[in-house]
Amino acid sequence: MKTKLQLITSAFILGSVTLSSLAFAATTKDTSNTNMSPTQIKEQKKELKICLNTASKTKSVQSKEASKTLNNNLKTAKDKIAKKEAEKTYKEAILKIASDFKSAKSDCINKSKKSSDFKTTKVKILRDKKGDTATEEEVKTGKKVAKGTDEYNCSDFATQEEAQAFYNKAGSVSGDTNGLDGDKNGIACQTLPKKK
Repeated sequence: MKTKLQLITSAFILGSVTLSSLAFAATTKDTSNTNMSPTQIKEQKKELKICLNTASKTKSVQSKEASKTLNNNLKTAKDKIAKKEAEKTYKEAILKIASDFKSAKSDCINKSKKSSDFKTTKVKILRDKKGDTATEEEVKTGKKVAKGTDEYNCSDFATQEEAQAFYNKAGSVSGDTNGLDGDKNGIACQTLPKKK
C-alpha cells in the first residue's frame, strides 16, 4: 500500500509530461520569431520539445529513484524517528528534483530564444541610389556607392522620381524600412520636387 507521500510522488511524476507539454505550448509562441522561415520555426519547436521531454524524463527517473529509496528506508526503519527521518529525506529529494526540473525547463526556453535570435540575424542589404543592390566588396573597392537600405532618407534624393525608383526596387510599401512613404499610399517622398 502506498503512503501519502508516495501518492503525491505518483501525481508529481505523471504531471511531468503534462507540465512539459504545457510549457512547450506556452513558450513556443514567445520563442518563435516571426522573421524565421517556416522550416526554422518547425526546427526550433522540435528542439524545444526534445529538450523539455528530456528534462521531464530525467525528473521522472529521479522521482522513481527517490520513491524506491523511501520504500527501502521505511522497511529498514526500526522506529518512528527513523521513519520520520526517511520521509524528511524523501521530501527534500522531491523538492530538489522539482527545482532542478524548473531550472532545466528555463534553460530549454532560453536556449530556444538564443537559437531564434541567432537564426534571425539579418544580413545588411546595401543599395545604391537607384535601388540596385551592392556587395560590401563593391563598396570597398569603389565600384559602387551604396549604403544600407534602411539608411536612406528623402534628403538623399534630388527629385521625387529618384526616390520613387529607389522605393520601388527596395520593396515598395512592404519594404519601406526607412519611411520614405509616410502615409503608405505608394508614393515616396512627395515633398521632393518633380523632375523637369
